[in-house]
Amino acid sequence: EKLPRIDEKTVWEALNLTDLRYEEWTVRKEFDADTPLLHMYIELRGEGHRQDLTEYLHETLARVDPFYSDLESVLGIRPLRVTVLPRGTFDRFYDERRKAGLELGRLRPPRMNATDEDIADLLKMAGLGRAEG
Repeated sequence: EKLPRIDEKTVWEALNLTDLRYEEWTVRKEFDADTPLLHMYIELRGEGHRQDLTEYLHETLARVDPFYSDLESVLGIRPLRVTVLPRGTFDRFYDERRKAGLELGRLRPPRMNATDEDIADLLKMAGLGRAEG
């Protein structure tokens, strides 16, 4: 099964329809066994977050993108996984990369399709050994 290509504009549109206050995010395609999924790593502002955050973002993406919506209605799959990162994670990531002397373009993970290295570093800065979701 393939996931439709979700672009940065679509994710921005979906996030803008929500009431979420966030610092930063990155999204990429990952696999759980052989099942493709869309994994969002997001740092929220403020304390706590919605218990139904994954469901909320899934519904919002489905409203914005008809191809994403078809995944559930036609194929019966719900590919979104969300990992909420602790406050300051992206800032720590940035600081570590800056101290390492990386070029400007690598100081933050790309919003779309971050590398395995980027995600591993992000999770390390978050104090998470591996993704939760």
